[in-house]
Amino acid sequence: MKYILSMCIITFFLSCHLEREKEIIEPVQFDEATVIECIDGDTIVVQLCNRKIEKVRFIGVDAPELKTQTISELYAIEAFNYTKAMLENLTVYLEKDVSDRDKYGRLLRYVWLKKPAEVNEQEMRTKSFNSYLILNGYAKTLMIYPDYKYKSFLIKFENEATKTGTGVWSHGK
Repeated sequence: MKYILSMCIITFFLSCHLEREKEIIEPVQFDEATVIECIDGDTIVVQLCNRKIEKVRFIGVDAPELKTQTISELYAIEAFNYTKAMLENLTVYLEKDVSDRDKYGRLLRYVWLKKPAEVNEQEMRTKSFNSYLILNGYAKTLMIYPDYKYKSFLIKFENEATKTGTGVWSHGK
């Protein structure tokens, strides 16, 4: 009888602890925004629901710079054109990681074309614009601490693009 009572007490405390753990995990929050301008392959200007205009830099992504005079300039133009074609005038969903802004005052966000039901590899591949850029070779990964939430997915996608020689990877690393 003591054994059964002890097991009941242990089970009760474990279930309370696990329930508390669930409450601590914050649900993913998205800010709906309309893309009003594309600055380059990894930066956009959006209008938030509160009508505020903000520049947004994509987390985990580094597209070639438009201002450089190198072979990557061609890819910079392609990345810009791709981002513009995919996002301009579109409603997107912005997700914050740890950092809110970069040193230039831009919001740092993951950009989702649709809200994911649950964040997993398939959802990242089909709904995350950050992932689209990397998978299609328009950008490389750029992981800056502490914004590592989707690091493993983005690095995996970069490895796939590298192996197939897609976009910026067509001339090697």
